[in-house]
Amino acid sequence: MKYFIKISAIVILFVLTISCERYDKKKNYFINKITRGNFEEVTKQVTRLLEESGFSVVTELDLHTRIMNNQDDVVMKPYRILGTCNASIAYQNILEEENIGVFIPCKVLIKEIDFNTIEVVFINPNAFMEEFNNDQLATSAKDVTDIFKSVLEVL
Repeated sequence: MKYFIKISAIVILFVLTISCERYDKKKNYFINKITRGNFEEVTKQVTRLLEESGFSVVTELDLHTRIMNNQDDVVMKPYRILGTCNASIAYQNILEEENIGVFIPCKVLIKEIDFNTIEVVFINPNAFMEEFNNDQLATSAKDVTDIFKSVLEVL
């Protein structure tokens, strides 16, 4: 089993290396802010701010826990991925492009950098939706990006 995990890790690193070569550093795929505070409290604050902005957290993955539970000798700082969605915006986007669901829910990463230093990272929908060449999706993406930026400003 350990052999399989090591091989899997090598394959993942290889794929990530290839992906990084294609990564367009001129595009801002992510928007982020580093803030001070307790990891759990920052998570609660982000969730509350999203809800106040019309978004629900529909998934929550504590990746650090999953990794540490499944791999021996791994220690990882808190690393949580939230899936957030505004049902009305999602529905309008699905009507416009039925395969848009691969981008839903929007991801929010909350990770501990150091004790009481937390980075909050949102996906930037603008960077992805422009690839569809669809004015409705572009407008929606801009609106969602603006909401995400306003959440970061309040943090």
